[in-house]
Amino acid sequence: QAHLGGEAPYDVELRLRNREGAYRWFRARGSVEHDAAGRAATLSGSIQDITAQKTAEAARVEAEQRLERAIRGSSDGFFEHMLTEGRSWYSPRVSEMLAYAPDVPLPQALRELTLPPERSRTEDAEPPVPELDAPHDVVYPLPTRQGELRWFRARGLYERDAAGTQTRLS
Repeated sequence: QAHLGGEAPYDVELRLRNREGAYRWFRARGSVEHDAAGRAATLSGSIQDITAQKTAEAARVEAEQRLERAIRGSSDGFFEHMLTEGRSWYSPRVSEMLAYAPDVPLPQALRELTLPPERSRTEDAEPPVPELDAPHDVVYPLPTRQGELRWFRARGLYERDAAGTQTRLS
């Protein structure tokens, strides 16, 4: 009705039952042409079977929800460093362990929270370019928001692009 009134494009997703009785998802798109009196006269368009895309989308959403539940339910803190982009992501548990409010951003690298002597010791313990397939496994002290020193172990794997450049640590 909104399309017939000129308010919106005609683009709908709907479930239809086929001849065998199975339901499938379809996307119908089109446009209406009006006659000289302004009445809808012709509707033309296309219809596509989008069952595979809808099924894949539902599976993706379910996988994302499962991962989110696993992250929330874990006592571990998770991280992902996008090295070539210069940004990081931390699960909410990392903020909790460091006594930061959820809305307080953490630095790109948590070692930035350490005091300079500890920071240089931590940086010295990490090879600048780890061997191919070598895991990242470093133990270092980090101060909480209140200044209490706690020891953390960060373990992860590097991902590399086709040229061998480190692109991600998680």
